[in-house]
Amino acid sequence: MVAEVANALHRRVHESTLDADEASSLMDDLLSPELRLELYAPPGIHQRGMALARQLRQPAAYDSIYLALAEALGGELWTADQRFFRAASAEFGYVRWLREADVLN
Repeated sequence: MVAEVANALHRRVHESTLDADEASSLMDDLLSPELRLELYAPPGIHQRGMALARQLRQPAAYDSIYLALAEALGGELWTADQRFFRAASAEFGYVRWLREADVLN
């Protein structure tokens, strides 16, 4: 659910129908303790994912949230999305394309 909301907010920012600060505030509201949602994710991961999506000029935040998770965990992100791979791999050396592993050949 949180990734869906982050993506919807990012899409509106990307389309210039919502300010990035307002989107960030709305995400903070969703994640506030008063709502009592039990989430299992590193703190700030969705905010970081949205920031990465803006930085990489992505129309969706999903892959960027996975990128933020890889960053937080110090791991690699393997993707079959060549468009995202091209956008992210030059700046983030831990992004890998599945074709590199011959998984999709």
